[in-house]
Amino acid sequence: VRGGAAPRVTKATKMTISHMAQALNQLLKSPVAKMVQGLPQHAQLVLCAGLHLSMRSKKEMFYNQLQEAYFSICRRAHIRPEGKNEITAACSTLCDMALLGIGKGKQGLRRVTMRVSKDDVAFALQTTRFFKHLLVDELTL
Repeated sequence: VRGGAAPRVTKATKMTISHMAQALNQLLKSPVAKMVQGLPQHAQLVLCAGLHLSMRSKKEMFYNQLQEAYFSICRRAHIRPEGKNEITAACSTLCDMALLGIGKGKQGLRRVTMRVSKDDVAFALQTTRFFKHLLVDELTL
């Protein structure tokens, strides 16, 4: 360097996949991803259960099927599930956020429709180790 001080050499830090995911998340700033990230863990689990069911069958499922899928995921992940009233509240919240569609009818026989793509949910939850494992191993998203 002419007439100036030599440039400082700093030790380079290793770039990991987690760093890249965080950078992409900040760059893309998906509103759906932000909504999903801001949900409580059990609401995120309900969303994952809905995605699991929608991948196995059609986009539409019944409420009681969603609840059973949620309880099944909790059992496999060794997490104490919330009660049915809390799951109903979580589903209502997801519906209010336009992530789920819930039809009218008796509680267990209500039709539930996923209104969010699996890619958005996977992108939103990929930085959390628990959900990364769940999405890859359990739900094969």
